[in-house]
Amino acid sequence: MRIFASVRRGLRSMLRFLCPGGLPVLAYIFLAVPLCGIGFSVSLSRDFYIPHFIMSVIEATPLYSLAYSLLMLALFACGVRGLFSVHAVLVDGMTPSQTRKASARIMRLHWKSLLRPILLAALFLLALNTGFKSALTFLYTWLEGRNPAESGTVCYRMLCGLVVIGGSFLGSMLAVFSGCCVKLLLTRCYIDFTRGTRTLWPPRPKTKRYRLKLAFLVLTFAVSFILSAAAGAWLVPSSGREGGVKIVAHRAGGVMAPENSLEGLVQAIERGCYGSETDTQRTADGAYIINHDDSFKRLAGVDRKPADMTLNEVRRLRITDPRTGQQANIPTVEEMLDVVRGREKLFLELKGETADRRMADDLVRIIREKDCVNDVVLISLKYGVMDYLKTRYPESETGILIFGGIGDVSHLNCDIIIMEEEMTSDTRIARIHANGKRAFVWTVNTEAGLYRALRSDCDGIITD
Repeated sequence: MRIFASVRRGLRSMLRFLCPGGLPVLAYIFLAVPLCGIGFSVSLSRDFYIPHFIMSVIEATPLYSLAYSLLMLALFACGVRGLFSVHAVLVDGMTPSQTRKASARIMRLHWKSLLRPILLAALFLLALNTGFKSALTFLYTWLEGRNPAESGTVCYRMLCGLVVIGGSFLGSMLAVFSGCCVKLLLTRCYIDFTRGTRTLWPPRPKTKRYRLKLAFLVLTFAVSFILSAAAGAWLVPSSGREGGVKIVAHRAGGVMAPENSLEGLVQAIERGCYGSETDTQRTADGAYIINHDDSFKRLAGVDRKPADMTLNEVRRLRITDPRTGQQANIPTVEEMLDVVRGREKLFLELKGETADRRMADDLVRIIREKDCVNDVVLISLKYGVMDYLKTRYPESETGILIFGGIGDVSHLNCDIIIMEEEMTSDTRIARIHANGKRAFVWTVNTEAGLYRALRSDCDGIITD
């Protein structure tokens, strides 16, 4: 079969899943596989994930953690049971409803025969990937350890281009190769289990024309690869971002003090942070206090919302750091502004059910009264409120928090795009900069995440 005929056949076969029995299969492929890691996936949703700020809440709450673990276990079991569902549809033309029983029967009868080839393939691909990453790490380390005086030379920069471009290309090819190996292995097993062992493909005669095509492809790649690296030596600037990456302390001080407290704010300032991020909500009598959750249950042991309490009632509460037991008062926005004025940027998030246009108007008034217009960045997850704020008060610095989305976010009406770390990419950052905005990343707490953010072109990170 020729390539285009195979592609047409594959596209037509997708129509078989557009039925009541096929929708659960598609839902599993698109949503469950990226989470539980078992089954066929598609590139469109391969990076689907639960944001880290949600996972941190799940991991910190035993009941949520147990429910999440049970859900992942159930999805994994479904994936194992339906491992050959796609094969049954594409190879044997079964309906999705029929494939569930067929796949479960194959797994029940042949799971022992499947274990050995799967384990061998996993070990082989693991060794291959580990070797490749180790070699690439060695080359990166060697290049970074060279004399800084060499970094401006054409030869050095061309070598860097070869390593970076070659590493990216070979890494992509290795990922494709690994996925193809697994799919091919499962296809062979499916045919063996349903038809008995047989030769799938006869040897292909290697004609002269075949060799010429292969040689042409290799030559084309080699020339393109070398020219790209050579062009990079002249076109790519050798210096990095001016001023480095700005560090913003999450929840007014990260883990240095009770969250969203004046004590944490002071710690962040003393340690030289560019800014601190905090959350404000409105009380029943119109005051603006600092609190992240919908209620005070987690930190103060009182299961009441800020919107249902007066400022005097909130003043009587004490928040406790669950890590250290240290206690602190719940501050107001005015108290926060008094601390940061002229010393640090305050990223003030309009939070919760009271984050509306009234809050936007009130905060701008308070910030002006405190002479802190240049010390505050107003941010929120609610784009409608932030669009109103930036349109009505253009002198205010604003930012939009985003933890997922499709499309070009660089055109949003604000000064800073603050992306959840897993949705951040070089392409999005470049588009944001091209539209005259800054790109921040939140909430970055892992070592791998910090390295990724610090080596990108982002302008700042929000971290605990």
